[in-house]
Amino acid sequence: MEILSILSTVFFYISFGIQYKIRQENSSDLIGAIGGLIGLLTLILPTISFCVMFDLRWYQSIIFNLIGMFLTSIILSSIYISIFGIKTKPQWNYNERRMKREHLYEYDMLVTLVLGFILFVISIILFLIFN
Repeated sequence: MEILSILSTVFFYISFGIQYKIRQENSSDLIGAIGGLIGLLTLILPTISFCVMFDLRWYQSIIFNLIGMFLTSIILSSIYISIFGIKTKPQWNYNERRMKREHLYEYDMLVTLVLGFILFVISIILFLIFN
């Protein structure tokens, strides 16, 4: 149960880091709204998970989550994108005069958010059943 909780937190952090990367490159209203939702979910759900699984007080859990969120999200998202990132088919880039693949950060962000949410729900259900 704790492993699922930690994995869900890692996926939320990855989603938050990818959203931060998208926000730096592109300032769309839709991306801003989705980014706000991801930031809120990344703040609330791992905090609940830390409180339930590791028996921390809510303020300890929030501090632990904020530190983890801002220190590890960029690193974890860069690792995830370089290994598992979704890319387009090779296309001709006229500026560089060669074939190039573009990253689809939006899909990576949504995939990791959904995986984190599913693992969070499963870990909470298992915790409630077995405790």
